Amino acid sequence: ILCPLSAVTNVWPRQFATHAGKEVRLLPLDQRYTVKQKQELAKEHWRQGYRDGVPAAVIVNYDSAWREPLGDYLLSVPIDIVIADELHRAANAQTKISKFMTKLGKRVPKKIGLTGTPMAQTPLNIFGQYRFLDPSIFGWSWPNFVNAYAVNQATTSGTASYTLALHRWTSAATAALGGTIAAALGGTADHWTD
Repeated sequence: ILCPLSAVTNVWPRQFATHAGKEVRLLPLDQRYTVKQKQELAKEHWRQGYRDGVPAAVIVNYDSAWREPLGDYLLSVPIDIVIADELHRAANAQTKISKFMTKLGKRVPKKIGLTGTPMAQTPLNIFGQYRFLDPSIFGWSWPNFVNAYAVNQATTSGTASYTLALHRWTSAATAALGGTIAAALGGTADHWTD
């Protein structure tokens, strides 16, 4: 689980206790540990969970996840699912966090993104998040995304303001999301694209 630092110990352990329905070993890696210690603790935690046959989850903040040696370690181990709480932290496609999330997304079969503000600063923020969640919607390339979907609107001060050409995006996103939602619910995309 990737989340803001404040949610590492204050939110996610409670959520698992309330909703998991079975034993899951949790390792909240908060500010008490260096990034190297976090990597070593995560490695041992997953090793013990595997050995004992108990699901194990690591909870780490975004700013630690991409740093070495933890970042390389997370990219090298088999992870079944990543939950990205406050996924808008990966919204700016040019940041180290977003680039790390892209690499992680390529390796992990299941991804869940949680955010209440997917386009907080600009509609273009959606790209970095979808590049992690499902790059089939907008692709891997920021320049290609901008060329295909961004509409440059000059402001009165002469600076550029970008918006999404939503009509180009809606049918592709609806079809892709409909298929994703339908698959998760056991249906077909036809039920979700009307």
